[in-house]
Amino acid sequence: MQKLKERVLGLLKTKPETRTSDSILMTKIWTEDMEEMGYSRSYGYIPFLRKLMCGHLTNWESATRIRRKLQADNPELRDNKVYMERKQLAEDYRTKYSPYSKEQNDNIRRRRY
Repeated sequence: MQKLKERVLGLLKTKPETRTSDSILMTKIWTEDMEEMGYSRSYGYIPFLRKLMCGHLTNWESATRIRRKLQADNPELRDNKVYMERKQLAEDYRTKYSPYSKEQNDNIRRRRY
């Protein structure tokens, strides 16, 4: 898992487009995986899908979970526009669906962190 964390961190630092899209992040990771197995970029998609199906490629959930944790711990690895949009969407969702008032939600959140 540490190796994957280092890979994700390296991509977040060197490829800013991976900060805003899990699809782009995983495309970069899986391209590296395929190249490490000796496949060229021009190789067809059927062998790729077989490798994915058999679990030979990096797990999507593991990589994206690591990305979220790294971005939470290292704000400089975030895209601030996307971060603020997601934060606002979360607040809107809480306001709409929470059985508690905004003040109660704020108090709960403060106690949690």
